[in-house]
Amino acid sequence: MSSTAALYPLDVLRTKMQAAGMAGTTATTTTTTTATMRGPLAVLDHTLKHGGVRALYTGLTLPLAAQAVYKATVFTVNNVTQAAVLDYRTWENQKTGLAATPGQLTDTDLFVCGATAGAVNAAAFVTPVEFVRNQLIAQHSAQAVAEDASGTKQQRQQHQRQQQSWKSRGSSWDVVQKSSRHGLRSLWRGVSWTVYRDALGCGCFFYMLAWTQRQLTLPDEQPSPAATMVAGGVAGLSFWAVALPLDTVKTWIQSSDLDQKVVSVHESVEKIYRQEGTAGVVRHLFRGWQVAYTRGIPSAAITMSIYSWSYRYLEGVE
Repeated sequence: MSSTAALYPLDVLRTKMQAAGMAGTTATTTTTTTATMRGPLAVLDHTLKHGGVRALYTGLTLPLAAQAVYKATVFTVNNVTQAAVLDYRTWENQKTGLAATPGQLTDTDLFVCGATAGAVNAAAFVTPVEFVRNQLIAQHSAQAVAEDASGTKQQRQQHQRQQQSWKSRGSSWDVVQKSSRHGLRSLWRGVSWTVYRDALGCGCFFYMLAWTQRQLTLPDEQPSPAATMVAGGVAGLSFWAVALPLDTVKTWIQSSDLDQKVVSVHESVEKIYRQEGTAGVVRHLFRGWQVAYTRGIPSAAITMSIYSWSYRYLEGVE
């Protein structure tokens, strides 16, 4: 919750940049402006012009409230899975006559346990929360573009129709109500891509977290607060380094209007490839990388520092 409250505006900017680059036929893509297709500063300026600072916190309520569940699920599943693997390794040692030798987690074990935690969290909680958030952000983008609309009367009317296609009225509950008319499954739109993103991302996160802590800590000692913060930053960077393309695809899917056809990832990538080639595909999939990496490093550093301190406090170490 601490990292989300501090860095949420960067999530909004990243989502706007990603949604602006999708090639599917949606209300968002047809209202894309030059500003939203440029860099983070242009998107920031455009967002502030259409809603002020408050617009940078569009859709914050639900993600902020969900963070306690998010992180509790990720760390609990990771810890429980690691404990189970350690028990298995110890049992294997006993079978081979090494009863006094405790089991050790391999780097592969760390990755698998982290990936399991990410996948469980994504399937259970992350997908519906991020869907609601992305719908609200896409709605704000469409409204901002409608305000910018200029040209012929026909063009202005077209922008107004696109704006009106968003039937939610600006709150998380409104999006949930609208989605329920399409079935509750619509809240889990993009779930497979969310699972792919968080499984791969969290696997890399916990692997790099442990690896960096080992490099910064003497044998048989606990990581210092500084080592934990640095390791958290490295882990956060590794998460987004591998997860960003999957997150972009997820944003395409979740930002599309519920009243329209779900964005086809294959068709979108194929269209981008025909128009801009391989470099264009890479550029679209990594759109918003500046914001993602800038957010990922301090966010993970804050998360791991506060988590580690809280864990030690609850164990009675401090």
